[in-house]
Amino acid sequence: MMLPVMQPRGLANTLFGLVKIQPNITWMNEVFGSCASHVVEMETLHVVMVLQSMGRLELRTKGSEELKEQLVSVLKTRVSEIEGPKALTCTSTALASLRVRDPVLFQGIADQIKRGIDDFDL
Repeated sequence: MMLPVMQPRGLANTLFGLVKIQPNITWMNEVFGSCASHVVEMETLHVVMVLQSMGRLELRTKGSEELKEQLVSVLKTRVSEIEGPKALTCTSTALASLRVRDPVLFQGIADQIKRGIDDFDL
């Protein structure tokens, strides 16, 4: 299969596209595993994109849970890179849909929101 040779961006885009069709396929764990092996190489945008995709996916497996934990761990170290209302909203929504309950991560997001509160349209 082609997944092991894909770059992090390609993996994030592939997962995003697959989620739109809600696959119930046996090789999704291979997609999760490939993403997991590249999490530290992913740009923060792609980490958030994978989290968003996983939040929309109804399929929950051991592989998806392991990937989620890795993504959250990396995101905690990069929360200061999430900038702008849209990125912060998408990140928070993705984490909520995956039932992530990490006070340190959400405090970091709240701090980012406070820094850019004037950019939000209310």
